[in-house]
Amino acid sequence: MKTKLIFILPSMVGGGAEKVALLLMKYFDRSKFEITLVLFKKEGEYLSQVPEDVKIIDLGKKSKFDIFKLIWRLRNKINKLQPDAMISFLTYTNAISIISAFHTCQLSKLIISQQIFPSLEAKSRMRKIIYAFLYRKARRIVCASEGIKECLRRDWKVCSERMSVFYNPLEFSNIEALRNGHVEHPCFAPDRHFKVIITVGRLEPQKNHALLLNAFKKVAESTDARLVILGQGRLEQKLKDKAQELGILEKVFFIGFQHNPYAWLSKADVFVLSSDYEGFGNVIIEAMACGVPVISTNCPSGPSEIITSGVNGLLVRPGDAMELSSAIIRLLLHPEEAKRFAQNALESVKKYDISIIGQQYEKEILRVENNAHSFSQ
Repeated sequence: MKTKLIFILPSMVGGGAEKVALLLMKYFDRSKFEITLVLFKKEGEYLSQVPEDVKIIDLGKKSKFDIFKLIWRLRNKINKLQPDAMISFLTYTNAISIISAFHTCQLSKLIISQQIFPSLEAKSRMRKIIYAFLYRKARRIVCASEGIKECLRRDWKVCSERMSVFYNPLEFSNIEALRNGHVEHPCFAPDRHFKVIITVGRLEPQKNHALLLNAFKKVAESTDARLVILGQGRLEQKLKDKAQELGILEKVFFIGFQHNPYAWLSKADVFVLSSDYEGFGNVIIEAMACGVPVISTNCPSGPSEIITSGVNGLLVRPGDAMELSSAIIRLLLHPEEAKRFAQNALESVKKYDISIIGQQYEKEILRVENNAHSFSQ
């Protein structure tokens, strides 16, 4: 008999958690699993990539005040579907899933995936108290990094025995094929005479693109370079205004969301992640798999678990535009060092392939299904 598995997400927007869920849905053997995707709102860039045999249920979220409707609707769907296991992603969704599963007496079947550094994501004190209380009720938590696990243990007092660390996966063979795709953009013309710095990520405060713009201004003063920004979000106009104020707008290109970012990444000279915080940093390993040298802020958490600074990339202090600009200039002016970092990185990311990480998730699902870990309600 197949395992009835439910994925629970707010939507399928182009974020890291959604990509992890998508990779897992594609990976799981259909002779073993029957998969349903429950979305708070049926929308997002990755929606078209959901496998055709995955049933999608839309809970019809209309506004941020629909929390009680979502709990009620998710509770009803769980009762109706009677899954063998459930995986929920993202803190807000996880909280609603915990409450819904508790009220259906199926909390033992729920795995929550924590993809972001929890203490930094929950801004208000009240929200932190609520999330901490609910997370302590969870039976199984999969953390995307050791840093997340430690934060949950230290700050939210979550029992270590209920947590596992599974790094986020990538589909290495697929990236190898996609990175050779054609890019029609003047920044990537074969005869270009300048260097290209690239970043990929939602245009949201967490990613701190403003820091990268400040650093790029310093880079542009000493090196002929362009900055390519892939991603979309609510800060796009503010970032364009900032680039205008810094006098670098003509050298900064806002490309928006791309279904194949790997073709863009592979053709750049340096990849930069300027985040204030992460959970893991999926885009770091994706850039590494594309063979581009990587620079990242050493933010909590994830980058320092992926990058050994000076070996397969460079880590810089979060919020330090001067150090970031110096690191970028270093790699642009020393291509042999950059090439060595990229080669080392390409080898180091193979351990994140979906064929390895997917097995870890499958074992966790079967563990839940067989009730190997039993905790009292």
